[in-house]
Amino acid sequence: MTTIRDVADEAGVSVATVSRLINNSGYVGEQSRQKILTAIKKLNYIPNEIARSLNKQSMKILGLLVPDITNPYFPSLIKGVEQCAMQHGYMLLLGNTEGQEAIGENYLHFFKQYKVAGLIKIDGTHLNTPENVPTVSLDRMNDHDRFAVVSDDFYGGKLIGQAIKETNHGSILIVTGPLDIKVSQLRLQGMQSVFDQHKITYQIYSTPSFQMEFADQVALEIIHNYPNIDTVIAPNDIYALALIQAWSQFGYVIPKNVQIIGYDGIVFGAYAHPGLTTIEQPAYQIGYQGTELLLAIINQQIDQQSSKIIQIKPQLLQRNSLREVE
Repeated sequence: MTTIRDVADEAGVSVATVSRLINNSGYVGEQSRQKILTAIKKLNYIPNEIARSLNKQSMKILGLLVPDITNPYFPSLIKGVEQCAMQHGYMLLLGNTEGQEAIGENYLHFFKQYKVAGLIKIDGTHLNTPENVPTVSLDRMNDHDRFAVVSDDFYGGKLIGQAIKETNHGSILIVTGPLDIKVSQLRLQGMQSVFDQHKITYQIYSTPSFQMEFADQVALEIIHNYPNIDTVIAPNDIYALALIQAWSQFGYVIPKNVQIIGYDGIVFGAYAHPGLTTIEQPAYQIGYQGTELLLAIINQQIDQQSSKIIQIKPQLLQRNSLREVE
C-alpha cells in the first residue's frame, strides 16, 4: 500500500509538505505542488481518511439513524440522503435502531468514535444527540428538534379525511401509529379536523409500533375485533397491505365489503389487488433536502444555534381500494 512517505520520496519533498497539500493546511509552492500531484497520480495514492481525521474535529462522514430498514418506505428517503451526501464528498454510516432508544444510543456512541461531521435522524425517539454534532431530523421530529425536514402530516391526515368523506364510508376505524410519536398525533388531528367538522363518527385503534413485524398480528386483531367495519384507515402502507391480504383470506371483497387507505406511497401498493389508495410522501425529496440542510449547518452557512423546519406537502395517490366517490 502506497504511503504518504512514498509520495514524498517520489516527489523529492518532505512528508510535511505533502501533508500540507493533502490537508490544505498551509502554503505549498507551485513547483512542489505539481511534483506532489504527479507523484500521487503515478503511485495511485489514496489518503487514509481515518488517519487524516486524527488531528481534525470530524471526518467527511454523516451518521444516519433509521427506525426500520425493512420498511419499503425508507430506502427512497435513504437514497435522497446518500445521493446528496456523495455529491458533496461525504459518505454515510447507517444505523438501524428498530425504534429502540437503547440501540440508538449505542449507535450515537459509535458515530462519536468515528467523528461524524453531522447526524441525520429518521428515528423519532428522544435520543440525547451530542450538542457539538450538527443534527437534522427527517420524516419524524420531536418538539425539541431545531432542524428538520418533514412531510406535512396534519395536511396528510386532512387529505385522508376528505377522501373518505366523499365515499360511502359507513363505519370508520382509524388505525394510528404509536400516539407518543408526533407524526401519529398530527395525522390523527388532520383526520379529526375533517370528520368532526362534518359530524362523521369514527373509532380509534392505536398500534404499539409502525414496525413491519407487527403488521400481520395487528391485521388479524382488527378483523377479529371489528368484523363489520366498513372503512379502515391504516397507519402506513405495510399495515394496509397486511389487512388486504388477511381480508382476502377471509373472503372479503375490497372495496365492496370494506374499503381501506394507506400512508407512505410505497411502490408495492400499486401491485396489490386492488391497488392501494394512499397518501404519497415525498421521501426522496425529504432525504435530499434534509442532507442539504445538514451540510449548510456543517459548513457554517446556517447558525447551529438557530432553527429551521421545512415542511413538504404529501399528496393523495388514488387507486382502487376506496369506493367510488358518491
